[in-house]
Amino acid sequence: MRLVCSDRPINIIRFTLYLDDFDFLVICEGELDTVIATQVGFAAVGLPGANNWKPFYSRVLADWEKIMLFCDGDNAGKEMAKTITRELDNVFPVFMPDNQDVNDVFLAEGAEGLRRRVGV
Repeated sequence: MRLVCSDRPINIIRFTLYLDDFDFLVICEGELDTVIATQVGFAAVGLPGANNWKPFYSRVLADWEKIMLFCDGDNAGKEMAKTITRELDNVFPVFMPDNQDVNDVFLAEGAEGLRRRVGV
């Protein structure tokens, strides 16, 4: 998905081809976490880092009834959650353990560890 803000393109990373077949969307921090979330079976998009949320992304994601926000277990992940939950009412942060990200949880607990965190 390629978005354009004035004269500068902004990317949201997406690897899932058809997002319409899913009950909720997952937003990840970074490309690798997005690949892992997609591999696990989630409809996932990724930000190129925790500090790269742009206000107009809210309009792009407005049609989703439920968005799960996979946050790294660090200060940047907590700040990302604060920023995005202020802009979207349908976002539910899912924090990874301290100093871990989606990939770390996947390697330690497998797909079930990630699914369990979102209740599926």
